[in-house]
Amino acid sequence: GAPDFLGRVQCSPFVRLVPDEIKPTIKLKWFPIKRGRDDAGELLAAFELFLVN
Repeated sequence: GAPDFLGRVQCSPFVRLVPDEIKPTIKLKWFPIKRGRDDAGELLAAFELFLVN
C-alpha cells in the first residue's frame, strides 16, 4: 500500500569524531512521534554520526 505519514520525531545523534572509537556503546532509546500537537506513537532507535575524512 501507499506510505502513510505517521508524524515527526526530534532527536540528537551521538557524534563520533574518531571513526574507530568503539566506546561508549550506543543504546536504543524511545522517541515520541508527534503529529501536530497530538501523540502519534513512539520510535525505538539509536542515531550516530561518524566523521569521515
